[in-house]
Amino acid sequence: MPGPVFCSGETVDLCPVEKDDLEFFRDAMNDPDVRPNLGSVTPYNMQMEEDWFENRVCEGDDVKLVIVADDEPVGNISLNGLDEHHGHAEVGYWVAPYHQRNGYGTDALRAATDYAFTERRLRTVMAKVFEFNEASAKVLESVGYERVGTLPDWGFVDGEHHDVNLYAVTADEWP
Repeated sequence: MPGPVFCSGETVDLCPVEKDDLEFFRDAMNDPDVRPNLGSVTPYNMQMEEDWFENRVCEGDDVKLVIVADDEPVGNISLNGLDEHHGHAEVGYWVAPYHQRNGYGTDALRAATDYAFTERRLRTVMAKVFEFNEASAKVLESVGYERVGTLPDWGFVDGEHHDVNLYAVTADEWP
């Protein structure tokens, strides 16, 4: 069971990452349906997840949250590179394959972006998406992010270089 609710969307809660969540994260990060969309090529074991937890969750400035639906972890969403001086961050998210197509990613993205603008006073939130990840692009566009550019051949996935599309939304554009 995930930890306390930090903020909520309509269908999901966003909870702080706890050590008890690491097995779920490890399993998802090794899932062949999740890894390519993240550009991950490293096999993760529990020690690596624990190191990530200690160094990035507990010590870092990023905001790392578990996406929870019906009291069950279904994914992760993060605000990375949070720069409150300049007012921007990069959002990253994934939903475990057996929980996809339920609107959880969309609801989590909406809640995390709202938090970034209303509680952290950020001006811009951006996201990077591999050009082949049409589902993630649709999630971003459905909540108001716009494609603002492309990084050509930015990632190497499944033996090929792929473009990465950049999406962003500003506080002024946010509903």
